[in-house]
Amino acid sequence: MTDINEKKRTFAERLDQLANQRVAIPVVKETSSESLADEMTSLIQQWEANLDHRLAEFRRTQETEEHFPGQMGAQRAGELFRSTRREAAVTSRELFAKPDASLVEWFQYTDTMMMTELEWGNHPLPAGFRGGYELIASDDAMQAAIAKACRLDKAPAGVRWKDYQLGVFHVPGRGTLINPSHYARLMGGQQPQDHRALARAVSDMAMERWGWGFLLEYTSLGKRAGAAGLWPAMLADRAGLPLDDRPALAMAQAIRRKWILLKTGWQDWVWQYVMFKAHNPVGNLIDRPRPGRIFELFMRLQSLLPLYVSPFGVPVSVRQLVDLAKFIFLEQSEISPKVLNQIILGLQSLCLNHDDKAQELVDLPLSRMIGRLYFAWLENQVGILATPYAVLIAAHEPQIDFTRVSSSSQFLNYVEKEPRHNPDARLAMLVRLDARVKYNPRTMFTAAWERLKLDGPREYF
Repeated sequence: MTDINEKKRTFAERLDQLANQRVAIPVVKETSSESLADEMTSLIQQWEANLDHRLAEFRRTQETEEHFPGQMGAQRAGELFRSTRREAAVTSRELFAKPDASLVEWFQYTDTMMMTELEWGNHPLPAGFRGGYELIASDDAMQAAIAKACRLDKAPAGVRWKDYQLGVFHVPGRGTLINPSHYARLMGGQQPQDHRALARAVSDMAMERWGWGFLLEYTSLGKRAGAAGLWPAMLADRAGLPLDDRPALAMAQAIRRKWILLKTGWQDWVWQYVMFKAHNPVGNLIDRPRPGRIFELFMRLQSLLPLYVSPFGVPVSVRQLVDLAKFIFLEQSEISPKVLNQIILGLQSLCLNHDDKAQELVDLPLSRMIGRLYFAWLENQVGILATPYAVLIAAHEPQIDFTRVSSSSQFLNYVEKEPRHNPDARLAMLVRLDARVKYNPRTMFTAAWERLKLDGPREYF
């Protein structure tokens, strides 16, 4: 028994000794999920406050050429977009104030901004973006070049050319055509060195090259259409030129119908981004990139709206277009993809039937107004850097093979029966992503699949 008591005493003494020798460990206060969320929110808000400042600090600017270059080769384009060794960095405000900037210099700088700020220099360049720019000498030569891109012998007489088409026109797989005389004419025959004229030229180029050209050469739907030989027909449809190949033209028109909101909204977003980065206050009420202004314009378009719409198969009275817009954007989180698709199909028809009339009344197509609302909401959910990648997801259609589609009606039936086949419906679904996916395209890509079952081109993610 004595041995046991002795062992107890020795053990107790050892415990006391260890207690006296131990090093005090500071107590770490546990952080609740609520406080962590508040801290992250604060950090994100600080990040957003500095985002424009950081984006405005362009990494490098490209070397400029004394004269307008011809078509640049792939090696020159790669050097232009990916080189990180430049002697000077110029902000967009300084570029717009530069008195001796040529059009090509401005266009190259805008390209560099898109490649660096939105990180498209991290991906292989499609052929049309490696091709650079081709200078066209006159309006007649521009019309002839566009006709040739559409595989026509010459430009038909009596075509009503859109104003911007005479200035800049992107040909997928080839490059971007530029007509400097068009912008000189806007300045009364002088070189377009005026701030507004240069801003107009840059915005036209951005919408044409990075808006329309991006859809054709970066998205899977656009690339599959090109693989099936539909690019000339899509260019002809966009330019309003007749084609003898009626089936191809009908297919191009069907594609235009089903991504009308995506196309116009994306082009408008690119325009806003470039103009915002240029610190250029161009335009009046209808041109300012403020989505809230769109509702004011809707009030002027009441006469275009039918008395009833049937998004659920039941006629619903809608007396003002603004009511329809509010319903779509404020209530869509509560509706199913199939019902959402029916609303989008109705919007597509509404835009196709009334775009021209809206252009006359408020100088802005209806599709651009609605597309602007969608992209404003999309950017709010996923952030600036992820918005172009959302376009890739919206226009992702790997299952369709246009070489095996017998007619445009077959394509329309395929698209309209399933929301995830409809590019505009896919865009509307992406708007519903949780805002916590912001700032990271890969996180957005994962969330789009897990939350909405929307896939995208994996090579970009």
